[in-house]
Amino acid sequence: MKEVKKQLVIIGIITLLVCVGLSGCESSEKNKFIGTWKSFEKTSSDNVSEYIFEFFSDGKMSRTKLGNGTWDIEYGKLVITLDDKTSDTYTWAFTYQFSDNDRTLSITFVGGGTTFILTKQ
Repeated sequence: MKEVKKQLVIIGIITLLVCVGLSGCESSEKNKFIGTWKSFEKTSSDNVSEYIFEFFSDGKMSRTKLGNGTWDIEYGKLVITLDDKTSDTYTWAFTYQFSDNDRTLSITFVGGGTTFILTKQ
C-alpha cells in the first residue's frame, strides 16, 4: 500500500512538472512574436505594397490596411482575428516558422495559400 502511494506521488509530481514546463514553452514562443514586423507583397501590376504587423504582449495586434485585432498561439498555429472598418470580423490561422535568430518570420495560411515573410524591426 505504501509503495502504491509513493508511485502516485511521483506520478503527480512528474505530471505537474510537465504541465509547468509546457506552459512555459508556449509563453516563450509567444514572446518571439511581440514587436513590429514588416512584410512586402508584390501586386499583379508589379507594384510592391508594404504591410506592418504589430504584435503586443496583451494579445492585441494591428496590421496596416486591415485594422486592429487579436492574436494567439493555438495548437501550434498563429491565430489572428481582425475587425475591419465595418462591423465584420475575420479569423485566420497560419502555420509559422522563425529563422535568422527569430528576426525573420514566415507565416502561411492553414490549408495552403499565401505565405508572408516578415522581418522584425
